[in-house]
Amino acid sequence: MTNTVEFNLWGDEIRGARREAEIIDALPDVGDDYKGMTVRKIKSVSLDPEQPRDDIYNYDFYKIIREDVESKEYDQEHGYLESDDTYLFEDYVAIEKDLENE
Repeated sequence: MTNTVEFNLWGDEIRGARREAEIIDALPDVGDDYKGMTVRKIKSVSLDPEQPRDDIYNYDFYKIIREDVESKEYDQEHGYLESDDTYLFEDYVAIEKDLENE
């Protein structure tokens, strides 16, 4: 069973979209394998001031963008190449803050 937490993304004048993040111990590095794909980018996520629970602020949130390199290379070799976005996937993750040492 995956340990997850729901949070609200930063919105404009209304509350942002609700997302679910997997709680992980540490971020992978760009270029690492994550869930069978290559990490291309990691972005910090801005939270909306309105959250479903107060303990949301005990976490730092990130969006991991990963690429299915094997499928992309296979498609390139066989002339099936779609747009680059076809091979990109996003995951939201949360890492618990070390509140005692802040």
